[in-house]
Amino acid sequence: MPPHLLLHSLLQLRVPPRHPLLRLLHSYNPIDRPPPLDQPLHDAELWIAKALATAALLLPHYLPAFRRLAPSQVAAAAALRHAPCASSTLHLFSALHSPHSQLAIPPSAHSYRYVISLMCQSGRHTDALQLFDQMTDQSGYFPNARFLSFLSGSCATAGLLDAAAALLSKASQFGCSIEAYAYNKLLGLFIGRGRVQDAVVLFEGWIQGRVYSPDVWSFNVVIKGVCKGKGGE
Repeated sequence: MPPHLLLHSLLQLRVPPRHPLLRLLHSYNPIDRPPPLDQPLHDAELWIAKALATAALLLPHYLPAFRRLAPSQVAAAAALRHAPCASSTLHLFSALHSPHSQLAIPPSAHSYRYVISLMCQSGRHTDALQLFDQMTDQSGYFPNARFLSFLSGSCATAGLLDAAAALLSKASQFGCSIEAYAYNKLLGLFIGRGRVQDAVVLFEGWIQGRVYSPDVWSFNVVIKGVCKGKGGE
């Protein structure tokens, strides 16, 4: 779309004067780009991304006007990076990607990964796990080993051990090869919480299901945990 037509569309948003987010519409700079996406971001898409973020957060009733611009998944992913906080990012994700929203742009794998990571970093693991299920079950995007390890590790650190175990148990289903270190660390956390029997059940189940290949440390963790549990009885 020619820049003058795009600018005309942006001006129709009528953002309140002096509002902090107004700078999104006036800070255009070809080198002022969000972090790299899965695909290159063209200049026009950068404008659209800023306008989408502004409209969704300030004037959501103007979002239908963007249909004629046909925002791409790349522009929508870039728009998410303009949200000022985790709550705003989640709201923006819903406004752009929900099937019941006014735009209903199919979310990209990059959008999912970005928002899920942000939710984890903000301590909102329930939201992160819901989005993960949506990403894999509804949108059909599977995580790679690095992302699955990150999500499981973040849940484990937050004390959500069962959720972390469930994620690692699905590694083979997603075609991911997770190093034994991640499994061993989680087993150690189970044992540290006094859940020795749960750790043993997981260990045996992972081996039988060929989810991972245990190393020497794996057996050391479990054996020490069992001995410690016996000694406390």
